Amino acid sequence: MKKIGLGLLSAALAVNIFVGSAVSNAATFGGSDGAASTQSASTAGFKDTKGHWAEAAIKTAVAKGYVSGYTDGTFKPNAEVTRAEFLKMLVAAMKLDTVAANGSWYQPYVDAATKAGYYAKDFASTTWDKSIPRKEMATLAVRAGLTGYKKDYDTNRNLYEAAKNGIIQGVGKGEIAPDGVTTRASAVVVIERILDIKAGKTLATDKYATGAAEVLWHKTNILTTLPKYFGTPWSSEEYFDSSKLVSKSNDGVAVCTARQYVVVDLDDANDPNRNLLSQYKLGWYNADGVTFELNSTKMHMLLSVSTIQRLVENLPRTLA
Repeated sequence: MKKIGLGLLSAALAVNIFVGSAVSNAATFGGSDGAASTQSASTAGFKDTKGHWAEAAIKTAVAKGYVSGYTDGTFKPNAEVTRAEFLKMLVAAMKLDTVAANGSWYQPYVDAATKAGYYAKDFASTTWDKSIPRKEMATLAVRAGLTGYKKDYDTNRNLYEAAKNGIIQGVGKGEIAPDGVTTRASAVVVIERILDIKAGKTLATDKYATGAAEVLWHKTNILTTLPKYFGTPWSSEEYFDSSKLVSKSNDGVAVCTARQYVVVDLDDANDPNRNLLSQYKLGWYNADGVTFELNSTKMHMLLSVSTIQRLVENLPRTLA
C-alpha cells in the first residue's frame, strides 16, 4: 500500500503530516556581423565534446545549422550563453523569418521572437549580453514549445511547465536551480527538446525537478506527487490555493503562515524531501483520543478530507 507524507513548513516550525495509502561570445553564433568566425556546420566531432553528456544533441544542432563551433575545432560546451545568444539560437532553430534592423546584431532576432510571442520585453535593453539563467531560458522555451501557453504565467510557473513537459531536467536530485547558468550544451539540449515537442513527441520528465519547480511556483508539490487526486479531469492546477496556507487566531493577533506544503513519497527511498520527515514515531489523535498509526487507512481519510480539502477548492469531498 502506497505511503505518502505531507509536510507543512511554517516560518518558525516544521510540522510533518503523513498519509498512509494511497564563454559568452557573439562569434559563437556567427558573430555580430555574421563574419565567418566559426567553422562550417557539420556532423564532425569537436575536440572537446567526445564523451560529453550533450554530445549527441550538439552534433544534431550543428547539423541543423542553428549553432556552430569555433575555428580551433572546439565547441566549448560548458561556456555560458547570453540572453542574446540563446534567443538567436532559438529563432534560428524555429526557422523564424528575420528582417534586417538598425542597432545591435541581435535586434533582428529580438524582433522575430517578439512577433512569434516567444519574447515579451522580459529583459532590459541593456542586459542582452548578460548570461541567461535557467528560469529565463525556461520562459522562452515554454512559449516556443508548448501549445495552450498563457501569457500571464509568471517566471516560476514557466519553470514548472518546462520541467513538467520535459524541456528542462534537474541539476541534481530535486534541484531545479532557477538562477543557474545556461551553457552552450544545455542550450542546444533544451532547443532540441522544444523541437521534439513541436514534432509531437512526449518527453521523459524528471519528477523530482518538477516537484521542486512546483514548490517554487505555488508552495507545494502536491500536483506532481499526487497525480491520482490532482491529475484527473475534474481537477486543475489552479485549484490549489496557496493563500489558504495561513491560519489566524480568533482575535487576529496570531498569524501563522506555512512556507510550503510538501508531499513526501514514503515508498520512494530516493525522494529528495525525505529529509523533512521527523525520526520520531508520529500518529494522528482524534477528539476521542483514538490513535491512528502511520499506515492507517482511517488516518489517510482524516488527513485527506480535513487537510487537503481545506487547501484545495472545488474538489470532491472524498479523495480516496
